[in-house]
Amino acid sequence: NGPVSIPDDVTGSAFPLDNPGNPSVPDGYLVASVMPVGAEWTITFEASINDGVTGDAIVNEAKFSWFGEETTRDITIQLTGMTLQKTVYSGQDGGISCPGGEQVAGTAGTEITYCFRVTNVGNTDVDHIAIDDPQLNVDINDLTVVSGTLPLGPDESISYYYESTVPQGGIDNTATATGNPVDDQGDDIPGLDNITATDTASVAEAVPAGISGKVLDDRDGSSAGAIDGTDSPIPG
Repeated sequence: NGPVSIPDDVTGSAFPLDNPGNPSVPDGYLVASVMPVGAEWTITFEASINDGVTGDAIVNEAKFSWFGEETTRDITIQLTGMTLQKTVYSGQDGGISCPGGEQVAGTAGTEITYCFRVTNVGNTDVDHIAIDDPQLNVDINDLTVVSGTLPLGPDESISYYYESTVPQGGIDNTATATGNPVDDQGDDIPGLDNITATDTASVAEAVPAGISGKVLDDRDGSSAGAIDGTDSPIPG
């Protein structure tokens, strides 16, 4: 809810402003006198949108009455929103198996693939997608497109992949995606901030079978670093 802005020098009769399309903005009155032919007045309302983003446009009808003559105008409220789904799977196949799961496990050095899926859940187009994953030390320039094109229309997605390996100790890493709302010509929409989304995927280091997490001493010297039946855990 907010004020109605009118010229300071306008006084006189009160004319109702009906706002049936948005209950959060109450009906009001425009205080005015004589409106010269060809003149324009700007009436501004400030309101909050309390509903969650559904991807559907909110259309609000504003009505102006002047001595029995009515003029109406539909006003579309632009909503922006984006989601990021980051997943991971074992193996490397050029991203064909994307999306993966929330977590994967393997011995250190095992090949894995990360998947990044960005979806536009607003009602504007979204362009200039950027993805940053500081723990992996990668950004959008290191990723390869699996499917989708930019800009993203409402409900459209674009998917990327990145091939890596299981690190020692495993890793839980979070990626952040950002995008710029644009119009149907691909131009920036004034007044709409860039949108962001984050998601995390986990990679666990699995202990090879038979080691049980203990450091072994190759006491018989059978093969440098090799494990056989005569080896045993180092004390302590």
